[in-house]
Amino acid sequence: MIAAYIAVAAGTALVSVTSTTLYNSKKRIRLLKAQKDDFDSQLQTVENDKDNITNDYEALQNLAYYDELTGLPNTTKFTIELKRELSENPEANYAMMVFEISNLNRINVMYGLSENDKVKRFVADTLMDKLGQSYIYGVIHDEIYAIISSCDEDDEPEGLAELLSNYLKNYSNNVSIELQFGIYKIVDKSMPIDQMINLAELSKRTIKKDSDINYAFYTKELDDRLKEDKQMGAEMDYALKHRQFVTFLQPMVNLRNHQIISAEALVRWNHPEKGILSPYAFMPLFETNNFIIKLDHYVWEDACKTIRHWMDNNMNPIPISINISPIHFSHPGFVDKLKSLVNKFRISSEYIQLEFPERAFSDTNEEVISILKELSDFGFPICIDNFGSYHSPINLLRDLPVSLIKLDRRFLNDSLPTETGLTLVRYVIAMVKELDKDIIAEGVETNEQANNLLEIGCDHAQGFFFSKPVPLKSFDELRAKVLKANYTPSIVYPTFENGDESLLP
Repeated sequence: MIAAYIAVAAGTALVSVTSTTLYNSKKRIRLLKAQKDDFDSQLQTVENDKDNITNDYEALQNLAYYDELTGLPNTTKFTIELKRELSENPEANYAMMVFEISNLNRINVMYGLSENDKVKRFVADTLMDKLGQSYIYGVIHDEIYAIISSCDEDDEPEGLAELLSNYLKNYSNNVSIELQFGIYKIVDKSMPIDQMINLAELSKRTIKKDSDINYAFYTKELDDRLKEDKQMGAEMDYALKHRQFVTFLQPMVNLRNHQIISAEALVRWNHPEKGILSPYAFMPLFETNNFIIKLDHYVWEDACKTIRHWMDNNMNPIPISINISPIHFSHPGFVDKLKSLVNKFRISSEYIQLEFPERAFSDTNEEVISILKELSDFGFPICIDNFGSYHSPINLLRDLPVSLIKLDRRFLNDSLPTETGLTLVRYVIAMVKELDKDIIAEGVETNEQANNLLEIGCDHAQGFFFSKPVPLKSFDELRAKVLKANYTPSIVYPTFENGDESLLP
């Protein structure tokens, strides 16, 4: 009996142990399965993260090495590829080519920014399609592209320039893409890449506006000019500090009464070794290296001093036009600088006319309009210089607070000799007057030009025919004289042949 009981008890215990073990096993299996699911989930997360990291890396690569709008390699990528190419092929001959879409601003004005972007993408697509992997190319900045061309044959770069020009010129029925190329044959492969680009770009700037040839090579003459620019760059601060820059004045004349009505302030460099240098010798450099900001401030102050000089000497002050480089639009304190100068010398702002080149308004935005309005509200007369040299959209006259227009000399020289051109200038003058704005013709060099302008309604002029730019003392002497001796307008007298006889005594 006892034995049977023990056996039953042992069996029950065994069943209990077996059940417990089975339960624990199932629990462990569930735990392992949960751990596996968690591991699988983590593994999937890692895979997803890996994909995301790969995508992020590719996005960063694109951001770091490719232009967002066009998809072309940017300066960084272009430089890396070119260094590798030069290193791997030290004996090969190459040329650095840079080009720009020379009529891009005109396209922008006529068709808007969206068309502007389409043109850039079309250029990029053409480069990738026609040049493929055979060339190294890229977009250097917003409007400059670069290509490395082989030049084992002398005419290879010119041939490539012509080929691309032909591919791109027929963009659409309404728009023709015009290119200009600068070419630098690489002599020193150790030269920094950005310097090669600069030399090619410098050569591009030598292409004449109306030239049939749209490319130019870097030459010995340009090399000499570059060395001269370096020398001027080293001397410019000293020259400014020691007042080697001199402000000259050129009169603007009323064609009807022969009086000087205003003057334009023009700077010259009185170089201790080279003598008087014209702005053409140094202005391009100063606009490139931003020294133009310091020099402009210097000339503006001279203009204000001159107004003060006239007032202190009981001489009737006349307005002085000062030139404003477009770079000032993005320079902090531009407006405050002008205001502080007129306040410093206690003169009226109406005596300081602000001349902006027409190209300054090629991409007029709200910020530019706001700056011009602030200047105009303060009393500064606003002038558009070189009107007719760029694109001359009528909306400049409509949208901007402009009070004076200066007709570009090239516009006049091209227009006045022909009847059609003369009619065009006559209507431009009539339109400007109808908008209640003054107009002045610059670059007048002959009596005939002055008479033609007067006949078609232009009242004011400026040019060598009246006077070259002169120092202040010479200008004061000139004002004291009558310009009538130098300028005799054509006057038509009545013949009285068919007069009203009733008026006779």
